Amino acid sequence: MNEHPQRGEVGEVIAGRYRLLRPIGEGGMGVVWAAEHVELGVTLAIKLMRRTDGVWISRFRREARAAAQLRSRHIIQVYDYGVDDGVPYLVMELLEGETLEARIRREGALTPAL
Repeated sequence: MNEHPQRGEVGEVIAGRYRLLRPIGEGGMGVVWAAEHVELGVTLAIKLMRRTDGVWISRFRREARAAAQLRSRHIIQVYDYGVDDGVPYLVMELLEGETLEARIRREGALTPAL
């Protein structure tokens, strides 16, 4: 497994367009940041991938392409995908709100809405 040196510091600009504001989540493949598009001034989410070997990059690219094709009010909109200085990234709509964990703690078990 190839891992790129840790990317992501507040104020860092990715791909010349996305300024990192604050980390909002972390998982096995990477870190998700709130970011600002430097030209448009809009806030969005950007996922920076840690693993940079061919298999993981190919999987990440497929994820980006598949997600970008989906249209639903229940799915985050994907805006951009690329590789910056060897680090793949995925730019998405940023939703503000509570985590699923916080909601379950507050309301208890959830039932499917019909």
